[in-house]
Amino acid sequence: MKLYGVEMLNKKEYDAYETVIDSAKIEGFEPTTESVQLLKDFHEKKITLTEMVKKVQSGEIHV
Repeated sequence: MKLYGVEMLNKKEYDAYETVIDSAKIEGFEPTTESVQLLKDFHEKKITLTEMVKKVQSGEIHV
């Protein structure tokens, strides 16, 4: 099951990420595959907050 091209483990995870992303979209966030993967990686502790910020600041990921 994919959300914006990012594989989710199950329906529960899909629904949780969809809710978070939909809330952010109200504030103007335009999700991409890369930004959703970054969010998922951060949540799963695959990257740190510092690493996430560096990716955004460098332009590697557009949010």
